Amino acid sequence: MKYSKFKTILFSISAIGLFFVLMEVSLRGIYYQKSESEPLCAMKVYKKLRKGHFQRLAQRRMEGMNFGKDHLRFLYSEVGKDLLAELQARYEGEFKKLRDELARENVHLVMLYLPHYAYWNTHMPDSRDFFKSLAERSGVDFIDMTDELFLYEPEEFSLLPEERYFSAFGNQLVAGRLSKYLQNFSSHRSTLKFDKRPALFGDEKPGFNDIHPWDDHMPYILEANSQGLRMDYDLSFPKTQQRVLLLGDAYTYGPYLENFETFPAILDRRLEHAEVINAGYGGYTISHESSLYFERAKYVEPDIVILQVLDNDLEGLVYIHENQYDRHGNVREPTSAEASFIKKVHALGRGRE
Repeated sequence: MKYSKFKTILFSISAIGLFFVLMEVSLRGIYYQKSESEPLCAMKVYKKLRKGHFQRLAQRRMEGMNFGKDHLRFLYSEVGKDLLAELQARYEGEFKKLRDELARENVHLVMLYLPHYAYWNTHMPDSRDFFKSLAERSGVDFIDMTDELFLYEPEEFSLLPEERYFSAFGNQLVAGRLSKYLQNFSSHRSTLKFDKRPALFGDEKPGFNDIHPWDDHMPYILEANSQGLRMDYDLSFPKTQQRVLLLGDAYTYGPYLENFETFPAILDRRLEHAEVINAGYGGYTISHESSLYFERAKYVEPDIVILQVLDNDLEGLVYIHENQYDRHGNVREPTSAEASFIKKVHALGRGRE
């Protein structure tokens, strides 16, 4: 009798334990589906392992030399002049490819420069002259927010000292400048029109609406529509208004803010004649942004494209950074200029984190 009672208790405990294990697995699965773009966890693991494998191979070919953030200070010195010239040429090539595609469809392109290094307590110079010169040589309007932002203290238009990104007020300043500019192009229309289009226009997890999974020190809600864009509603077709597409990095995406506080959303509310589409994504530079446009974002049929640029966009083209945010999980090895630069820095006994 006692043995039978013991078996009953043991079975009950086992059943309760199994229930909690199943519940934990189920909750992890639900969380994964909400926070990841891959439909299967196995595919996510495979891609991560594959990418790590190729990165390690590339690192071995570089004789184990690391590339850290401290290297970047040398990019703007005599040591880095050859690599900087290569990065500028690559950026210009990607930019002109995007510009030419937009011109063929009568899409009006604008370059929006947001200062970054100028207020973020860093020794590195800004890249404003490079971007301005590129825009002028390419026949593209250049909007520089430096003077308007610096009417205020950095702690007013940014989230400093906690984070370097723009505050809600900083986003309002950007939206105000863009609103005035875009009023002059309210009647502009492109020739873009598609009968078929992909399900996704952006790179966010479609339908995500929860606390951002990677930023727990300053939690905020990330809401994405079913089309992978950081927007509160889905785009419909055929379009009934002018469409303004924002391509950019985290400053367009708007980390640590709610959707409505980002400058694309503010601009959308201010422009009665247009829909404003936020396709920004943290860590992206021109190679990722042009890839996103050609594969997905162009299908929103934009009339105007605003390319937001940042001082570190050139650095984003260095192989280690470009690989980190590659949209397809690809890994490229360093160019000869990158390899030579790293060797020079290590020969100086610096550049290690």
